[in-house]
Amino acid sequence: NLLYVQTASTGNAGTTTTAGSASGLVSFDFGAHSGYGFQIRSASTAGTAMAINYNSLTTGNALAISATAAGLTGNALSVTTGSTGTVANGLVRFNFNGNRLTAGNAFQIDDISTTLATTMAINSNALTTGNAMQINANALTTGTGLGITSTSTSATGNLLGVTSSASTSPTNGIARYNFAGTSRYGG
Repeated sequence: NLLYVQTASTGNAGTTTTAGSASGLVSFDFGAHSGYGFQIRSASTAGTAMAINYNSLTTGNALAISATAAGLTGNALSVTTGSTGTVANGLVRFNFNGNRLTAGNAFQIDDISTTLATTMAINSNALTTGNAMQINANALTTGTGLGITSTSTSATGNLLGVTSSASTSPTNGIARYNFAGTSRYGG
């Protein structure tokens, strides 16, 4: 190990985040600068550049990113890859492998913007024959593959909007519902 830090502390490691105040068991406090505050570079082809193992975690955060500046126009989290290979499990992967038996969201986005903003955008503008978004729910029985819900009593917009600028005749329609299973019930 080039750097190994170990502590047996069980006390409050501190959560103060003001400049000049130590917080956490290991703290980096960088003043205003340009460039990288912290950088990891690795030439490894099969290793892991950074691993966070927090296996006893129950109510905290294994990784918390806070960017509270009101004028932020950059990214609080940016992931970039130039891969052209066949990807087995996604270039970014969230693998929730615990069988949760109660309600709750595995992935959640909360956005308090009220006008003009878009909470999530998927831009696949160069895609020609693939899928911009794929939902697989192969074991689904009484659940819902895609649920869109609004409790607004004054909505004048659309819960689902499909827009196309296609000038050709689509083979299977602009929007297609393909029910390949044999159903014994109407509805």
